[in-house]
Formats: sequence, structure tokens, C-alpha cells
Amino acid sequence: MISYVAVDSSAGLRSMSKLSHVTLRLLGAFAIEANVSRPIPISVRSRKARALLAYLAMKPDYRARREELAALFWGDNPDALARHSLRQCLISLRQDLCLASEILVVDREAIGLCAQSVCVDARRFMSLARSAGPDGLTQAAKLWQGAFLPDLALDIEEFDSWHRREADRLSAVAADVFEALCRNADANGDGERAIAAAERLVALEPTREDRQRTALMLFARYKGREAALSRARQFTDLLRSELGVSPEAATRALIDAIKRGDFEPAHAPNRAQPAAQSVLKPVSLQDKAPRSLPCEEAASVPAPAVLTPSNTASATRRFGVASRLLLHPSSSLFSRSARSSRWDSQVHQNYGRRRPTCSAAKRLWFCPSPSITPVSQTIPRSRASSPIT
Repeated sequence: MISYVAVDSSAGLRSMSKLSHVTLRLLGAFAIEANVSRPIPISVRSRKARALLAYLAMKPDYRARREELAALFWGDNPDALARHSLRQCLISLRQDLCLASEILVVDREAIGLCAQSVCVDARRFMSLARSAGPDGLTQAAKLWQGAFLPDLALDIEEFDSWHRREADRLSAVAADVFEALCRNADANGDGERAIAAAERLVALEPTREDRQRTALMLFARYKGREAALSRARQFTDLLRSELGVSPEAATRALIDAIKRGDFEPAHAPNRAQPAAQSVLKPVSLQDKAPRSLPCEEAASVPAPAVLTPSNTASATRRFGVASRLLLHPSSSLFSRSARSSRWDSQVHQNYGRRRPTCSAAKRLWFCPSPSITPVSQTIPRSRASSPIT
């Protein structure tokens, strides 16, 4: 615990108290708070003093030699003048840090911060981002309040180069955090959290197309075709206004796929699976939309009775009934891969693989258009009406 004299700019010297720690915020706007019984904001007037605190806070040991600091901030001046300017900066900083001035550790050779008394949000963020658990990533995301000191450029080449390197390093870690949160939420079927993480990922670099494609795919799955296309138009306008370019080929291909309706709506996990006989039942407006089943699960669902060889009706009638059932909207019970497996294992086995009618109906079954063309318009009349032997 560090003792200090509490000074209020309006009331002057008040009392002696105990300082628990000082919080230094470098993600987003610079801020510093002394934590006693409550956080007390501290104003640091000099830009170079704020930059000095940030530089020391990001050093591995919170410490830098005097020569290093003098050259970094006053390198254009002679050595003696640069060291004098450093001393003046420290005097001004101590005055501003009156509530917590003892966090500064100063000797003849170096200047540093008391590591036990300083909590730096950027360092805490990096530590949490390295954790493998989702809780650590969530806490890291909460700490990310913006880029590293976006308002602290000093127009000093060496310092500004260091500032850019730190900002890029932290931004790359933030991207990894948001990508991981996005993947985890999407895997759990949590569209709201997945989209929120994707939005924060995109905000790091709005013109980066691979991240925008991630957001577009999530919009298509969780918010629908129109919402995804609206976002795609906004992104296209952004590229034209900011960079004067059109979207990349991969982005255009994704937009075309969204327009075709290739992305099936995603649903919340752990929803009760519908029974196999729901394939035979028309889906009413009151029915919940069935969730797509993985191929392995669909393969274990018993085949509808209409597709079994025991049906004694004519082959033509059997195939027509099977086609209509499989083309019914309720066939969305199965994923595309599962429907292919079901077709190959049932229709081809029962009616032969070489029949053109089977091929035509299979193409129709996998038609991505929401409006399904009747079988009679796709299969030639002469073939559809002749028995399959």
C-alpha cells in the first residue's frame, strides 16, 4: 500500500489516505485513475508526459534508461538540453499525479513505474487474449475500448514509429480475439453473439474484405438474405468512396451466392428434432421450421414407406409419389449432403441408376430456387408416363 497526500484542485490539501492502485487506460483515449475507496480521475496536462507514461507502461519491466527517454522525446536537442527537458517533464508529471505520484520510480540512471501499483489495460488485454478459455476471451473483448492511443501522435518520428508498432500489435491480437469469439458463437448457434463479434472485427479495419465476408455470411445465415444484401451494398459503397475500387472476386461470388439464396437460415442449437414421418406431412405456418440434420443423423432416419420396394403400385406411380414428397418444402428436414445420400441409397437402389427420370428428378430436388418447378415440366412426358422396369 502506498501513502499519499490527497489534493483536490478546488479544496487544496485534505487528508492522508491509502492508495490501492492506479489504473492506466491506453486502449482508446488516454485516461488515468487513482483508486482509493473509489476511482478518482487524474488529468495529465502535457502530451509528452502522457506519452512517457504510456511508453513506460508498455516496457516489459516498466523501466527505461534516462538516455533512452531523452533521445526518444527530445532527440533533436543536444544531450544536455534533452536531459534537462526530461527532468522538467518529470516535475510537471509529479504535480499532475499528486494523488498517485509515488507510482513513479526515479533514480539517477533510469525512470520507471511501480509494477505492483499500476494496472495497465493494454497489458491485461494481452494476457487475457492468450487464454484458451472463452471467459478469458470475453473479458479481453470487454477491455478493448479502441485502438492504442489514437490521439497521442507527437510528430516525433522515433516515438510515432514505436506507437504504430504497438498499435498494430494490439490490433492484430484484438482481431484474433474477435475471430475466436465469432467462431465459438457460430458453432453454438448463437447468431446474436457471432454477429456482434463480427461487427467488432470489421470495425478494426472496415475495408478489409475477408473480414467483411465473414460478417456477410453470418448476416445471411442469421438475419436473412435481404439484411445480408443491404450490408453488401453498404460495403460496396464504402470501397468505392474510400478506395475507389470494386469488391474482390471472392466478395462478388459471395454476394451472388446470397442473391441465389444458397445460405439456409441457421437455427438455435438443441432444438427438438422432428420425427421422420414429418417428411410426409405438409409444413403449416404454425409449424416450427425444422433444423437441418447432419448427414450422419439423416442416414439413421428410417426411410419413408413410399420409397420401399414393398410398395405394390406401379413403378411410375411409385416414382411420382416419391418425387413429390422429396420435392415438398418439408424436405428441408435434411441438409443437401444428407438428401444426396438419401436419394442415392433409396431411389437409385430401388429404381436403377441408369434411368434418366431419376437424374432429372434429382437435379430438380437440388434446385436452389425457392419456387420448385413441377416434375411434369422437367421430365419428358414420354419418359414420365412409361413404366420403369
